[in-house]
Amino acid sequence: PISGVKDSLIATQPGVYKVKVTAPNNCTTESEEVRVIQYEEPVVEIEASGKELCPGASLLLKAKGKDLKAFVWLLNGQAIEGQTQAQIVATQAGKYTVAIRDTNRCTTVSSVFEVSMVDKVVVQMDSIPPFCSEILKPVKLRGSPEGGIFLGSGVVDGVFDPIKAGKGMHTIVYV
Repeated sequence: PISGVKDSLIATQPGVYKVKVTAPNNCTTESEEVRVIQYEEPVVEIEASGKELCPGASLLLKAKGKDLKAFVWLLNGQAIEGQTQAQIVATQAGKYTVAIRDTNRCTTVSSVFEVSMVDKVVVQMDSIPPFCSEILKPVKLRGSPEGGIFLGSGVVDGVFDPIKAGKGMHTIVYV
């Protein structure tokens, strides 16, 4: 007998349970056994190649975990209509979470994965004036934003050397 329990019980521990009922006339009967299993709580994380979006770009978000079965993606706490797969393509900034159900019918929600929008970078580079001469000095290249790298024929450590580049028209790229 369980003290205080009349006709129902909420099992909070795994195990095998059965019910024995005794009528006022002392007749008894027992139920079949019921096995209660406690599964591990599911864990889900959102994975992506980064957390920043450029305007017009997208970012693939993936729900990762063990035995995940059903998914509902949320942006800023609101369900994203039609997004019920293991991955989505994010096109806007915000706080993403994913609610899941695993193969044991257990549920959980991921931690927040915040995606931020970054300003489009405008790259500028000083131009090199045209020249036609055999005696040329190397030209220090300047670009904005600072910290980029210059690439091209005759370019070494941010300096264009026309002699190393050789005769002709040359393209210099700043990345």
